[in-house]
Amino acid sequence: MSRLTCEVCAAPVLPLHGACAFCRSPLPATGGEPDGLLNYLMEKLPRGEARRAALNPQRLKRFRVVAASQMFEARLRQGGLELSPQLTPADWVDHLLQALSEDAARDASLRTALSKAGWALR
Repeated sequence: MSRLTCEVCAAPVLPLHGACAFCRSPLPATGGEPDGLLNYLMEKLPRGEARRAALNPQRLKRFRVVAASQMFEARLRQGGLELSPQLTPADWVDHLLQALSEDAARDASLRTALSKAGWALR
């Protein structure tokens, strides 16, 4: 099973107002499932913390990161994605990137990591 990814930043397809929630490039009208979101975030945000499943260490169970003094957390629970703060996956990513952009204004290494990921600063 192949998952859909953005052609520009290779993020899982999460459309927000017709554009990728990460890089803001236009996306086709197809809805996206947040498959692979935790793994993708862990790859791109080394400052995040991850917890892996005990029986399957390849599978991420939880990802969390503090940005702009706010905790963002994503967990896989019984096949579903639970986000804190409670938003749709695309809105959650948008809020996360807004907070990361605030931090990136003061942190050159974070700004570089976000730019290398192809994400649009807010």
